[in-house]
Amino acid sequence: MNEDGIGDACESEESLCDYVLFAKEEIKIKKSEVHSGGVGVYDDDGKVVMEEDGHIDNVAESFVIAEDIEIDNDGSILAPKTYDSAPENLLDALLFQYANPGNTDLTVSNNSTATSSATSFDKIEVKKDATLVFSGQVEIDIKELKVEEGGKLKFNQTTTLRIEKELELKKNSTFNAEGEIVIVFL
Repeated sequence: MNEDGIGDACESEESLCDYVLFAKEEIKIKKSEVHSGGVGVYDDDGKVVMEEDGHIDNVAESFVIAEDIEIDNDGSILAPKTYDSAPENLLDALLFQYANPGNTDLTVSNNSTATSSATSFDKIEVKKDATLVFSGQVEIDIKELKVEEGGKLKFNQTTTLRIEKELELKKNSTFNAEGEIVIVFL
């Protein structure tokens, strides 16, 4: 730690801060779009799957890192850079980022809004057209996070979100539209 106010994991040329999604085993982009930033899987046999109109835009900041990239007829990767393995310096930065989920479930009912300041969950479900606002916590640990069609996740602060098992964002869902810095570890 060099105490300059910027996390060391964000200061290297290829840093964690360049990623939109970075997972251990698999990332599936289905009926969703990544506008810019990196998508990476760090297991040696990890994969990125693009299906049902899932795609990554062709902008200079876009890149994909995975040993195996699967694209169905409706998916596309337009990123200008594709690599087959993650840089070793990123793996060192991840060693301390393990989820420690609790045993509490949270469900936000259809067409409603809920605010949570808790930091540890077993399962969170945001139902159709519902909104969950994370307020006041900088680190959140969850076993499973599912957002149904039209659901929204909002963050009122910079947040590290650690997910042990699964993150599922369905059609027309919104993740962090306010643009806070949210780093997700899967």
